[in-house]
Amino acid sequence: VSLLAMLAAFSTSVHDGNAQFAGRVAGVVVNGTAGGVVPEGFEVVLVTTDLDGNPKGQQTARVDAKGVFEFTNVASGDEVLNRVVPDYQGVISTIRLEEEVAPANLQIKIFETTRSLDSINIVTEVMVARPDGPSRIMGFLEFITFNNDGDRTFVADLTDPAITGLSMLRFGLPENYERLEDVSVDPPLPAGSLVEVGPGFALTNPVPPGEYKILFAYLIRYEGS
Repeated sequence: VSLLAMLAAFSTSVHDGNAQFAGRVAGVVVNGTAGGVVPEGFEVVLVTTDLDGNPKGQQTARVDAKGVFEFTNVASGDEVLNRVVPDYQGVISTIRLEEEVAPANLQIKIFETTRSLDSINIVTEVMVARPDGPSRIMGFLEFITFNNDGDRTFVADLTDPAITGLSMLRFGLPENYERLEDVSVDPPLPAGSLVEVGPGFALTNPVPPGEYKILFAYLIRYEGS
């Protein structure tokens, strides 16, 4: 039920009406961490919703000894969306099948986890500022590319009651900023949330290996010319 509720919130992407699954979705699960293995009996969940995100059904498949899984009798057509949802060590990722070229030949990578930020690096950072003289408000748009160049998924430790945000994926902002908005990450990170860590914000989302782009905007009031 929790997976169905979560997926409903992520079902706003554009549906490709040409994507058909012929009733079968299959693939293999591999562990992308050096020395890591796919646990025996690892489960993969397939969630089906309508175009508005309302749940239509859910199936679960266990991988075999080679990591292979298969779903049959999968609903298809222009009126439904299908998601494959692997959950490993609490990291829940989502594969949108309408975006896949070969949904009957998927490769799903899982990773061991780490609390260390050492593998997270900023690749590029671009800031665009636009002042509005009459209102004395400056709008800022920041576009940051970052990557996890390791082979483990970074996961913030949210159980520590003394957490300061320094061990999360954190973005600092000027002390007098206001109206943080339009925060988006591409490709999407696994499920998480945005929290205010002053001044600025942090993402509690796990960060698997790979490159990501984050875009966000905010305002600053200024005086003079």
